[in-house]
Amino acid sequence: MSGSSQRLDGLAERVLESDAVDWLAELDAASADERAMILALRDIARVAEVSRAFERPGGSVGDSAAPTVERETVLVAGGFPKRWGHLEITEKVGAGASATVFRARDTHLNRDTALKLFHFARPASPEIRRALMEEGKNLAQVKHGNVVTVYGADEHEGRVALWMEFVHGETLQALMSKQGPLSAEEATSIGADLCNALSAVHAKGLLHGDIKAANVMRESGGRVVLMDFSTSRAAQTVDGSPGRFVGTPLYMAPELFRGEAASARSDVYSLGVLLYYMVTGTYPVKANTTEELRRAHERGEQILLSDARPDLSDDFVAAVEKALTRNPEHRLESAEALKAALPSTEETAPSIWRRVATWIGVLAGVVASLTFLGFATSMNFNVVLQVPPEFASESWFDYFIWGVRAMIPAAYYVWDSIKPAIVVLLAAMVFVSLSGRWTLRDVVNRLARKRRQVLDRFDPLSIAAGFFLLGVGSIVALGWAFQDVTAAMDRMYTAKSMRGVDLAVLGPDFAGYHILRQRLYSVFLSTLALIAAVIFPYLRDRMNPSVVRLMKWATVLMILVAAVMMVMPYRLLWHTELERVTFEGRYAFIIARKPPDLFLYAPTAPDQSRVVVVETDPRLEWGQERVLGEIFE
Repeated sequence: MSGSSQRLDGLAERVLESDAVDWLAELDAASADERAMILALRDIARVAEVSRAFERPGGSVGDSAAPTVERETVLVAGGFPKRWGHLEITEKVGAGASATVFRARDTHLNRDTALKLFHFARPASPEIRRALMEEGKNLAQVKHGNVVTVYGADEHEGRVALWMEFVHGETLQALMSKQGPLSAEEATSIGADLCNALSAVHAKGLLHGDIKAANVMRESGGRVVLMDFSTSRAAQTVDGSPGRFVGTPLYMAPELFRGEAASARSDVYSLGVLLYYMVTGTYPVKANTTEELRRAHERGEQILLSDARPDLSDDFVAAVEKALTRNPEHRLESAEALKAALPSTEETAPSIWRRVATWIGVLAGVVASLTFLGFATSMNFNVVLQVPPEFASESWFDYFIWGVRAMIPAAYYVWDSIKPAIVVLLAAMVFVSLSGRWTLRDVVNRLARKRRQVLDRFDPLSIAAGFFLLGVGSIVALGWAFQDVTAAMDRMYTAKSMRGVDLAVLGPDFAGYHILRQRLYSVFLSTLALIAAVIFPYLRDRMNPSVVRLMKWATVLMILVAAVMMVMPYRLLWHTELERVTFEGRYAFIIARKPPDLFLYAPTAPDQSRVVVVETDPRLEWGQERVLGEIFE
């Protein structure tokens, strides 16, 4: 299919779904051959909007909403108004058939809001204005975490608007455009949240009327929010007659095409279509025009989910197909019923004892890690100095203490490295708080969106591969950069006598070198952990959960390997100031004791630098007082 055909097909689908189209921009970008088709599609969109205006509660031709973004360009000079009532408008977010949404600052409460400003080809009738404000006030009573919070509704200078919370995130439509159909588990989780939202709406005697992927937001933190109600669609119209033929055609229940009243069951049908769409990327009933869609419903044409995705679980398929039942009397009667039919996604809240057990498990993991690191540095000390097993008598508690001592410098170097960033962050937080223009939450959400925008440029598999290549490559590079330390320890381990063996790199003259080594390892470990914290929440939503779990364990292993490499020489480098004696006329150091025996290290002995003697051996000279010395001096 050519690029031109794809573009025209996309425009046709947006017209079919009643989505807003910027016709001026489309015409500007069109070729001479495309312009006639685009003009025809624009006329069809306008006719469809007028038709919906007749069928909208209390609607008339004079009340029809402007269907396109170009109408807004005519109505608002300079792009968009700068103020509406107590709201200062900062940017245009989007436009629909009957309203334009702006980001605005509430000057009374000093917070960002989303302003939905309705526009009409002619001034709206008093009945329409009253209905809009009345339903806005009703929606403001719906308080639920998965429903967008409506703050109020009012009329200012002849223009009616709702203002509501500004949700930072992306629509399901945008999410699926980037990554394709979702897994059944993710669709179930989102569907359960939407069932809760819809239940809260229905409990207030309201209907949503336009449930679709473009009207569901996933906030940056993961919250699912039901947005953009089909406004002026309470259960009854202003004149008391049932509402008819509203919403997006591909999501509409069959009875609405027959002119029956919208109901809670028609909302359930739309949610069933959305669940179907989330796992397939398509719709259960397909058509190219609204009339074809009406006839397809009349003929009972529907692609079963079990046929479209035979790999899905029976429970999920059964729940969706019950929601999509053509006869509303046989359909699931409520959002609660649909949630009950879906596979369970709720976890039992952990008891206090389970939370305590979790914290005990975390603490045990930290203790075990420190003990292992202490064991690594102690074993390296004993192996390099060839301490006999009977003298290497450290307990597990000793290993834990050595692990703590080895990691204290690492923690200090990390803190020392990030201090400038902490100072800048604190200064930025103070500036944000004093400026009043943004809240800290705004800044966090902006950073989250920026992270997503950056990561969206790359394939998730490429991100994961790059992360592990960076980690493994850095570990190899650090090992190679400080191989002289490893080589010196190897020479010390293999040589019987230390006379003439170059061990200077292990001595106090190279203290600055060893500090640099530990600092680089520490910064690498903290950077690796930070990158993992940034990318894993992103990858979790875009890769197989089993693969992500495997990647997490591989990251833990990578961090552990780097930590062991960092601490292994610690005890040998920093804790070799030992008691010094004279043995056979040469100085020696007491490495370990097991009364009455001593294990000595005599670096200048010609034949054997390591020897076991008894405390009373006449070759030993203790001196008048206890003297400490550095074995690598």
